[in-house]
Parts: sequence; structure tokens; C-alpha cells
Amino acid sequence: MTAGPAAISSLNPTSGPQGANNLSVVIVGANTNFVNGTTTVSFGQNITAGPVTVTDATYATVSINISSTATPGPVTVTATTGGENASIVNGFTVNAATPVISLVNPNTGA
Repeated sequence: MTAGPAAISSLNPTSGPQGANNLSVVIVGANTNFVNGTTTVSFGQNITAGPVTVTDATYATVSINISSTATPGPVTVTATTGGENASIVNGFTVNAATPVISLVNPNTGA
């Protein structure tokens, strides 16, 4: 029996709100070969991923920043190590930010 292709089997957490900063995401791979200093992670447009901390060949952690302009909905996450690409399609969801009232005009009245 041979191992299947590299893939991301799970993420924790699986979602985060627009505008989130330094959200730590644990990545669990299947048939992966994550390497500290080599593995990079992509969450798609308007989500930046910091350096990846690798625990072993199948476990890694990355801190992400989700822009306030990131489109709400599911995104594909890909971990790249050399020529190896491991992905999970629609494995992470960007949640819409909670609206905040920042100004009331007029601020007085009857």
C-alpha cells in the first residue's frame, strides 16, 4: 500500500473574523513533510500568514492576519514545502466582522 498525496487534513480553528490579527492556526497534514524554515502557508487573498512553526512532518502552526477587506466565506489553505503542495479546499472560513456604530449624528435631540 502506498501513501496518498500530501494534504491538509484539519485546521484549528476553522474560521476567523475580518480584521483578526495574530490568529494562531494549527495545521495537521496527511502524508506531508513539513520543515521548519521551509514550509510556507497561504490562505488566499487579503489574509497574510506569518512564519510557520513546524512541530513535526505533519503538524505546524501559523499566525495569520485577516484584512478587514477580506471577502467573507470559505477559502482554500495550502502549505508548500519545496515542491510539495498540501491543501484543504474551503477548509477555513472568513466570518463577516460584527458591525460597530462609530458615530451618531446628531448626537443630541428630543
